[in-house]
Amino acid sequence: MTCRKCKKELPEGAAFCCWCGIRQQEPKKPKRANGEGCIIPHGNGYMAIVRKRGANGKYISKSKCGFKTQREARAYIPELQKAISRPGSLSENVTFAQLYDRWVPFYTPRVSEGEMKSAAAAFKWFSAVHNYTFTAITAQTLQDCIDACPRGKRTKENMKLLARRLYAYAKGENLSPVDYTGALYAGNDKKGKRPPFTLEEIAVIDRAEREGVPYADYVLAMIYTGFRPTEFLTLTAASFDPATNALTAGIKTEAGMDRQIPVHPRIQAIVGRALARGGVLFPDENGNMMDDERFRVRYFQPLMDTLGIRDRVPYSSRHSFANFLKRPEGERLPDKDIIALMGHSDKAQTTYYQTASIKELRAIVEAFPVLGGC
Repeated sequence: MTCRKCKKELPEGAAFCCWCGIRQQEPKKPKRANGEGCIIPHGNGYMAIVRKRGANGKYISKSKCGFKTQREARAYIPELQKAISRPGSLSENVTFAQLYDRWVPFYTPRVSEGEMKSAAAAFKWFSAVHNYTFTAITAQTLQDCIDACPRGKRTKENMKLLARRLYAYAKGENLSPVDYTGALYAGNDKKGKRPPFTLEEIAVIDRAEREGVPYADYVLAMIYTGFRPTEFLTLTAASFDPATNALTAGIKTEAGMDRQIPVHPRIQAIVGRALARGGVLFPDENGNMMDDERFRVRYFQPLMDTLGIRDRVPYSSRHSFANFLKRPEGERLPDKDIIALMGHSDKAQTTYYQTASIKELRAIVEAFPVLGGC
């Protein structure tokens, strides 16, 4: 045999070279057991990784990068081992609804109230899979829920976003389902079907309210305030300021929070009756606050059917309010007033920080058309 380094002849089976002293057989590196971790190059440094097979047979991994030396990375492995050995707080049989219930208190302190309301609305449209085992749900199952949703692209995108966050939360809890959200499609309709009421249709609603048709007053008040359905349905007696004769509500964006809408003369009597009832201004028949879905199905749609108005949704009221803000060419409203009344935040920053007085907003609102007289 020859030395593996100096290549000189050696007796057969020699452990060391008698010329250069090098060991003739490289020592075998001890094989790391499952979960002991490893170090790999990453960027300009090193990454520590611990990988362990879970109870379901799937591998769970924890890693951390950014170490300058292998020694630093190796020293961190015990921390990763602690993290990966923590018992999973989610069972393999957790359902979609159960996972959502666990995710809500985890995520709520980290985001705005409006974002959590969007998540709650998206969750309802996944009702078909609420009782499915989360790890058994497929991309097609999720896509079927999105395709079946009658709302516009924004709602479908919120559904996709919710699914992605639930998968991320599940992975963080040592449950490792295959994340299918990258394959989901939210559609390309930009606004969905939310056409505004025409002036003729508003006149029909106006006449119905004067004749006492149930819930026509709700829809007319929605048209003349421009609140989103959820905002409108959560109005209470405390939302009304008698000093300014305005209603205060708002969700979703910073620009929309606590925005004041002057009460138009046409709906003054409607608001007055609502205030006389106390509590929730526009409740269900039992005096309870309702969500926009219940209002749409139980009250709004039957009213539209009675009045012969087709293809309208509660959000059509807000679109009608936006149309009232339009002015003939050359009479454009200031951006600050539109922002204050609509509660949007996508205007130029220079106008975003302007203020709008209740007097200016009242002049705009009272210029809205009145069909049939006050």
